[in-house]
Amino acid sequence: MKRWLIVFFCPSIALAQNVQITEITPHTLAHQPEWFEFRVSGTDTVDMTDWHISNGKNKPKPLADFIETLAAGEGASKTENEFIFDLNQTGYFSFSPSPIGLPNNGGIIQILDPAGQILSALDYPKAASRSTKNYEEREVLTWDEATQSLIPQPVRAPETPGYQASKGKANPPLPTQKAQFKAVINEVSVDHDETDFIEIFIVSGPEKINLQYTELKHNGTSLWRFETPYLVSPGDYLVFRIGTPDHGKVGHNVFHSNAREGLSGGSGTVEIINMSATSQENQIDVLCWQKSDLSKTESKRVQKFITAEQWKDSCVSIQALIPNESIARFNPAQDANTAADWFRHFNGSLGQPNETKNHPPKAVITLQGTKKSVAPVSFLLNPTGENSTDEDGPKDLKSYEWTFNGTVISSKANPAGFYVETEGEHELRLTVTDQSGATSTISQLIVGVPPGGRNTNKGSAKAQAAIIETLLETAVHEQAAHNEPAQDDFFMVFMNRPHWTESLLASAQTSQTYPAYKTETLEKISPPLYEENWSRQINLPKPVRHRLKKNLGLLFSWRESPWPDLAAEWTAVVTADRTSGYFDSVYRGF
Repeated sequence: MKRWLIVFFCPSIALAQNVQITEITPHTLAHQPEWFEFRVSGTDTVDMTDWHISNGKNKPKPLADFIETLAAGEGASKTENEFIFDLNQTGYFSFSPSPIGLPNNGGIIQILDPAGQILSALDYPKAASRSTKNYEEREVLTWDEATQSLIPQPVRAPETPGYQASKGKANPPLPTQKAQFKAVINEVSVDHDETDFIEIFIVSGPEKINLQYTELKHNGTSLWRFETPYLVSPGDYLVFRIGTPDHGKVGHNVFHSNAREGLSGGSGTVEIINMSATSQENQIDVLCWQKSDLSKTESKRVQKFITAEQWKDSCVSIQALIPNESIARFNPAQDANTAADWFRHFNGSLGQPNETKNHPPKAVITLQGTKKSVAPVSFLLNPTGENSTDEDGPKDLKSYEWTFNGTVISSKANPAGFYVETEGEHELRLTVTDQSGATSTISQLIVGVPPGGRNTNKGSAKAQAAIIETLLETAVHEQAAHNEPAQDDFFMVFMNRPHWTESLLASAQTSQTYPAYKTETLEKISPPLYEENWSRQINLPKPVRHRLKKNLGLLFSWRESPWPDLAAEWTAVVTADRTSGYFDSVYRGF
């Protein structure tokens, strides 16, 4: 398909005159004739006396024979002489109808000066056309200065109003051609909690890339087509969410498509097509994936990609793909068109570079039923890990492991309840692992006391450290991680007793089981709590008061407690609570 320009300058014209054929419509459409447009620049006046028009085959025809069909457009104006026009540096002219036939399958247009020298010539290609019961569609071939070629502009009647809007005017922005930029399919998710998505990355090209007539297809179905000019730049990400109830642009380079309910979770293909549905359609990038065998239709499509050297070897395997996991490119700038370009990307990186960023899980033990961790034997213990969390979403939690006194008892989030039959200290431990292998472990001290008796445990260093962990772990973690006041009311009350805090710090500093960084964190956050959060401790809810009494009572109940001087005060607190019924009333004034 040849598209070229031949320009000669007429010796009889003194100024640096330039003539360029800029638009050709080799079809009739909506009862409008064939026409073509040309531009004259570099002069203030153009004299078309004795100009000729030719198809390159037959004898040139004098322009004078068709002067009544020549219209002066933008930048050009008539003079007293019908062959002479004044120009504002550049002027546009159109012949409608064309003085020569414009074959649909392509042809030549030449404009010649009085001496027979070619001023402008174009060998134009075949222009596509189609008709349905609802509309007619034709192509207008428009000259593109950047590529020095003709770009097809599909127009439709009656759906496309003003399809002749550029006749006799400067042409509108034209779609950027495949050879001028590089775009790749960068990430695809076929089973996502929100919506499946396709991400496209603009690798390189001019500062402004016009994606008009660029189309995104999945399994041969159009998901999106830019019908009007849409400008992007190198480095931009375009995100297409598939299966949404609406259809349209919803944010900066974010689009919703309801053309399908989602992407295929079996085998599938994605194509980016430049100048789609035109005579110059080209594929920019393709991707194929498969869980098992390709369907017959998809197999033919993939073979077509391979034949055209747009894909090599087997498709990307999604055999072991889990929900919310995507397939993503290692490096969009290096595209070998093979499955080796891609990797499994659980956490995704929608609209950003494909870097794995995993947030570790957080194990949480919740006691159900009586919710007691200290009780007379035998008592039912019914723990659950269902409140464990992960910032990457609940589906990132891959496995649970429960141990009781070091023995694995379950691999379920919500294990079956069991009875604590023996007195003394027991360790209940939960380890949660996410899809990326990161783990979180938490332990809970379980104490069995004699039936009808009280806790006679002497308070070993291990037990004391475990209680400290139970009281403060969550609050200290939240304070350090988010730089916000801890949201645990019991922690607040405890920290607002300065002499209790000092005793706790002293114990923590000498404990081999309590990490030093937590002691430092505790020291750092204690002073502001005294001043800023006291108001939160007034009128504590009844459940909080009960939790406070239970934990503090356990902490001070050992006969060899590290805080013997506080035992008497604790007894006074309990007595006051029984008398007044308000645990927090004891704290007013501290």
